[in-house]
Amino acid sequence: MIRHALAAAIAATVALAAPAPAVLAAPEPSIVPSRWQLDFRPGDLRLAVLEVEITRTGSDGRTYTAFEPRAFLYMTYEVVNNTGEDRLFAPSFGLATEEGTMRRSGRDVPADVVGELLSRLEKPFLEDEISVIRTLGQGVENAREGLVVWAADGLKADEITVFARGFSGETKRYARPDTGEEVTLYKEMMLRHSTPGDLATYGRRPLPRVESRWILR
Repeated sequence: MIRHALAAAIAATVALAAPAPAVLAAPEPSIVPSRWQLDFRPGDLRLAVLEVEITRTGSDGRTYTAFEPRAFLYMTYEVVNNTGEDRLFAPSFGLATEEGTMRRSGRDVPADVVGELLSRLEKPFLEDEISVIRTLGQGVENAREGLVVWAADGLKADEITVFARGFSGETKRYARPDTGEEVTLYKEMMLRHSTPGDLATYGRRPLPRVESRWILR
């Protein structure tokens, strides 16, 4: 934490002494949405430790199965389409740490884990991230609920950020300041969480969310 604070102080001092050229600033989304945008209502980010079946090879060369506790982060959300027309809904979610490590939702997450979480949450209309992909009708009567899960083994971070894409049609072309290459940025929802210490200490409590806003990435 001291290292991060010192780095931030140095960066702020440098910025005051020599303001960066405007070209270095990443573009921001339009204040008023320039294209269609779904109503996205994210739930809390939480930790779950579940028993996962694994296969191991013994010293005699034989394989056997066992169960081991594994950590997972999960989040539910609701989405409503008030854009005026039906939309193909195919969201994607990433989870990043302050070191820049990005984890894609669903990767290394057994189907049994997703099934167990769906059962525990006891929400009859909650769907996993594959089942939720289809045309989203208009209005609150066609609202959809989704579950997103990440493998969290070995995850140690003071800050965890979720990026949610597929809830807006806004994009922007942007020239990278380092290479000049033109890339396409997509409007995403950024959900930033403060998680100092061991994640296990949070138990079933939601991870503290400190920022929630639209960005271009």
